[in-house]
Amino acid sequence: MPGSAVRDRRGSATVGAAPAERLERRPRRRLKIPPVIWLSIGLLAVALIVALLAPLLEPYRPTAQSLRARLVPPVGFGGTLAHVLGTDHLGRDILARLIESLRMTLFIAALGTLIGALVGIALGLLAGTAGGFVDSFIMFLVDIQLAIPFTLAALTVIGIFGTSIAILIPVIGLAGWSQYARLTRGQVLSVRQMLYVEAVQALGGSQRRLALRHILPNVTSPIIVLVTYTFSQIMLLESSLSFLGLGVQPPQMSLGMMVGDGRNYLIGSWWIAVAPAAVLVAITVALALFGDWLRDRLDPRLER
Repeated sequence: MPGSAVRDRRGSATVGAAPAERLERRPRRRLKIPPVIWLSIGLLAVALIVALLAPLLEPYRPTAQSLRARLVPPVGFGGTLAHVLGTDHLGRDILARLIESLRMTLFIAALGTLIGALVGIALGLLAGTAGGFVDSFIMFLVDIQLAIPFTLAALTVIGIFGTSIAILIPVIGLAGWSQYARLTRGQVLSVRQMLYVEAVQALGGSQRRLALRHILPNVTSPIIVLVTYTFSQIMLLESSLSFLGLGVQPPQMSLGMMVGDGRNYLIGSWWIAVAPAAVLVAITVALALFGDWLRDRLDPRLER
């Protein structure tokens, strides 16, 4: 019997060692990044570099016109290397305008995402920690935001106050604050049930210290994932407004504005609208793929 007991212990130890080895190997499997995610990261990195170095990469001035070179097709469709992506109806180089438009679109989307995130996280954190009437009032504002079509509200505000960049960026930025507020509030309510939060409260920690030092750092993972989704949404919203003529105004340019300029030339000069539309689709798809992969990496519930 003692010998069998020893064998049982050894057997259990041997069996228990296999899961331990698997747990040690599991982090190595997590580090594997699929090729499509590498492609998405590379595309986003290229877009960021092009936006930052736009003045150095533009082959011509984006606003330079040449009626002798109007509606030149891209290379491979009858065009020359002088205008790789062709020209528009005013003879402006599509590649130069595409680089400048990408810079403006990413700039507006970045500031809009930052505004929405700051407002939403602050209100969500306040609602989750304060509770009571403050929580109910903030969630009431969130319900109003979700009930009203934001595109219609943005059109109304821009129609009243004008189409300047100073108006466009805050309006677009407030498009996603409700998503951040709801997510942050839900995460705060979940974290508040943990023991370390109760310990801080028992030690007399203030609500501000509790929220900023102990709760907020533990709810950043889902917020980071949400940033990738809202960034692409704001890009599409800005492009929609610029396409309708209520966003970026000449001589400034954006991807949506370029698509709007080329909609009347789709039959004979399709490249005017297809080039910026392809860039816009590629960036939004890359952001969606990267955000979905990032959610799987940061959410422990999706570990398997």
